[in-house]
Amino acid sequence: MPEPSQHEPSISEKADERHGPQEERLFAIVRGAYDEEGHGTVVPWNEQQSGSTEDRATTQDELDTRRREASLTAIRESRKHELRLVRDRFERRYTTWIPFSEAEMTLAVTGLTTKANKILSKIGPNTLSVTEKYYQAAKNYRNQAAVHHANLMDAKIFEQDLKPSLDKVRQTPEIRGALADYLYAKQSLERLRWGQKRGKRKSQGRMPREREYQEIFDSMDFKSEEALIAIWEMAVQCAHSRQEYWQIEIENTENSNELVRAIKTEDQTHRT
Repeated sequence: MPEPSQHEPSISEKADERHGPQEERLFAIVRGAYDEEGHGTVVPWNEQQSGSTEDRATTQDELDTRRREASLTAIRESRKHELRLVRDRFERRYTTWIPFSEAEMTLAVTGLTTKANKILSKIGPNTLSVTEKYYQAAKNYRNQAAVHHANLMDAKIFEQDLKPSLDKVRQTPEIRGALADYLYAKQSLERLRWGQKRGKRKSQGRMPREREYQEIFDSMDFKSEEALIAIWEMAVQCAHSRQEYWQIEIENTENSNELVRAIKTEDQTHRT
């Protein structure tokens, strides 16, 4: 009787051997360890899960960033819309002058007297300082307009002249500066963006406002005589009307608001 041979695998065991690795390969493909051709390196399931968590975290960060950006965009658009409404009110009310800052435009639309009375109606620890801030701002606007008007009128050779001397306009820094201030204010009002005057510098170069202003200042050399005279006339009218407006506002507020009247009295006492 022949000796028993070594154990040979049964049909079912052979099937297990044939299909086992294939099933593992299929599972690996599903899990992303292999490509569809079957090439790749098997990655343990727990490591694949970790990668998926990191991907989800990255996706969430991106969504959060987009939400923040969308929120900031909405805030900026809302602010822009509010400024347009204020500008529309200003332009309907005042037709012969323009503001030189957003703050001046807002205060002109509200009115210095109205602003001071609102502050006085809500007495608080900062009532005096806030009232003094707006009162002083109005005086600064008036004083700036007065200086502009004086510099612009200096472009005339004789006081009775109707037109300026173009040589004086082109060669006098103070006159060119007053014209550049007017043009920059006009440009800022149109785009509803006023350049920053002060702040920390990130470089040794000029700030954007300074560059834009310098470009306007230098452009005087290339404007025609007709264009330069037209700009001068508009700037003169603006300076005169602006100075007159703020002077009236200041006087009316001093006469009607007791706190402003007290501030004025104290200022006069210190000066004397």
